[in-house]
Amino acid sequence: VVLLKMLRSNTDKLKEMEISTVDGFQGREKEAIIISMVRSNSKKE
Repeated sequence: VVLLKMLRSNTDKLKEMEISTVDGFQGREKEAIIISMVRSNSKKE
């Protein structure tokens, strides 16, 4: 999420895009939501 927010701040077209975690959007309606199911941990699982 932090990396996406950094990219958004450098790109005019993305400045209006809301970026958050799944928990951050929970209980709200949006026209479109893009979810990444990638996970990363120290065990590479």
